[in-house]
Amino acid sequence: MDIQRSDGGPGGGQPPAAARPGPAPRPRPADPGAPPGPSTSAAGPRPVPPAADAPADPADGRWSRQRLWLGVGAGSVILLLAGGVGLGVVLYADATTPRTDTPDATVDNYLRALLVDRSIDAARDLACPQVGGLAAVEDLRDEAIDREREFPDGRVQITWGALATTPEGPGRVTVETDVSVMGVFDSQVRSRRVDTWRFGLVSDGGWQVCRAEKL
Repeated sequence: MDIQRSDGGPGGGQPPAAARPGPAPRPRPADPGAPPGPSTSAAGPRPVPPAADAPADPADGRWSRQRLWLGVGAGSVILLLAGGVGLGVVLYADATTPRTDTPDATVDNYLRALLVDRSIDAARDLACPQVGGLAAVEDLRDEAIDREREFPDGRVQITWGALATTPEGPGRVTVETDVSVMGVFDSQVRSRRVDTWRFGLVSDGGWQVCRAEKL
């Protein structure tokens, strides 16, 4: 009797066993000398396009225009104020400077400075440099001051009337007026005298009082 082999050899009834797969190959370690980083192609890194400029804010433009107009407005106000101050100074000077453009205005301002304000300096600003011819009217001022010192309860009030101008030649005139000297006590006139005075004036960049005499 024939005996069959069971070792899977030729002539056996079993097919040969399949081959077992071997272990998968390990990845190749990176070169320790190469720097880490992303791999690049042979052409090098792609250039990064520049960032687009941000659009201008419309509010910035409006604010710049507002500042410009504010600056212009402030400058205009300063100029107006400076002009107003200058004009005020000129008007004040004109209002406080005695007039000497006419003979009668000059005599009126001279008598006011000398006999009402009792200021020798202010009166001589309206007089000729040589004031010897004005001694008589300056004595009238001194007389009024002495009477007020003698009678402290009273005062001397001096007024004058219309001013009449008479030409005497080129740049020379005389002005006549009645001067009233009153003694006032307790708001009542207790004494009064009226004298006519004549003043001589010359024109030298404005009229000046050069002499005074009681007629």
